[in-house]
Amino acid sequence: KHENLGLEIESLVDFENVEKVFYTAFEPNIDIIKNPKTSPDEKAKELAYLAIESVNQDTFCMQRDGIRSLIEDIAAGVQTPLCEPFIREILNRASGSIDLNEARLRVAKQKEIYPECHL
Repeated sequence: KHENLGLEIESLVDFENVEKVFYTAFEPNIDIIKNPKTSPDEKAKELAYLAIESVNQDTFCMQRDGIRSLIEDIAAGVQTPLCEPFIREILNRASGSIDLNEARLRVAKQKEIYPECHL
């Protein structure tokens, strides 16, 4: 049992040659994402806005900002229907960057965070 009402512990049987896998299933907590009438492009725009806004001195230096989280999720194989429009929107907003790492650095520079942080 847990006290987080937006979190469910789920399990899969015989997943990828593992007898039983437990995982967390979070309920979306962003209203626009939960709204079935909102288009994927509008959802992606909101997610990109939030990811970019999450970049600050602390989150950038600790590599805990939304853009870095997306980079890590993609590297781990996470793929959702919103990934492509989400990535595209971040790249567009970050001065037409060619990838998320470049976008993250450009956002940090625009916010005068980078190169102040010693990575």
